[in-house]
Amino acid sequence: MGESSQMPSVVLEFAGNGITLLRIQRPEKLNALDRRTIEALSAAFTQIADDDSVRVVILSGAGTAFCAGGDLPEVLEIGADPQWEPRMQQMMASAAALVLQMRRLPQPIIAAINGPAVGGGMGLAMAADIRLCSTSAYFSTAFIALGLVGFEMGLSVLLPGAIGASAAFELAVTGGRLSAQQAERLNLVREVIEPEELPSRALQLAETIASRSPAAVRATKEMMNNHLSLAHLQQTLQTETAAQMQRIFSEENRAAIEKIARKSPR
Repeated sequence: MGESSQMPSVVLEFAGNGITLLRIQRPEKLNALDRRTIEALSAAFTQIADDDSVRVVILSGAGTAFCAGGDLPEVLEIGADPQWEPRMQQMMASAAALVLQMRRLPQPIIAAINGPAVGGGMGLAMAADIRLCSTSAYFSTAFIALGLVGFEMGLSVLLPGAIGASAAFELAVTGGRLSAQQAERLNLVREVIEPEELPSRALQLAETIASRSPAAVRATKEMMNNHLSLAHLQQTLQTETAAQMQRIFSEENRAAIEKIARKSPR
C-alpha cells in the first residue's frame, strides 16, 4: 500500500508499522453516510483485506463526530423519486454490507470514536473489534425516533452481544443515547479518553497488536468470529433491511427526516 490514498469522503493512510488509518472525511456533514461514502468505505475495506502489509486498522471520523448515520438530505432526495424503492434498497443493503466486510476483514479494527456515533454510525462502531472513545462521544441507535425499526446494520445482534439484551432493547425502543461514561460501564467501549489523547492512545494500542505475529492475530480474530456466526449476521442484516424498507418513507418517517434535516448540518 502506498503512503496515502484518497477516495471520495474517505481518507486511507498508511501510518507505518503495519497500521492503516481509515477516516470518514465529511466533517461538515458530521461524517454522515451518503452513497459515495458507503462505496468509498467498501473500496477501502477491500483494499485493506487484500494487503498483507496491513496488520491493524484504526477507524475514525474527521472533525467533531465519528459518524451521524445516514445522510438525510440524500435520503429525502431518493424519496422524491417515484421509483425510489430500488434505490433505497440498494443504499440500505450497501450500508449493511459494510458491517459484514468489517467482521470478515482479516485484520483487527480499532474504532477510535471521536464524537457521536448515531444510527448507522453506531453500527460501524459495533462492527469494530475494539472500541475506544473520547469523552465527547455518545451512542444512539436513533432509528425509532425516525419512525423506523429500532435496529439496523447488525445492531440487533451486535448490540445485545456487547451490553446485554435488556439494555440494547431499551436503547432501541426509546431512541435514547449512551454517554461515553455509560458506554464504558456497559462494556460497549474499552476506554474513555480525553479527545486530544484519543489518536495517540489508539495508535499505541494498534502498535502493540501490530507487534504480534500477524498470522496469530488474524487467526485469533477468526476464532472470535466463532461466537457470532457470520452466516447468521448476514441473514440478520437482510432481515433488518427488509424491516426498514417496510417503514421508510411512511408519513411519520418523512416528517421526522424533514424536521431533523432542516435543523442539522447533515
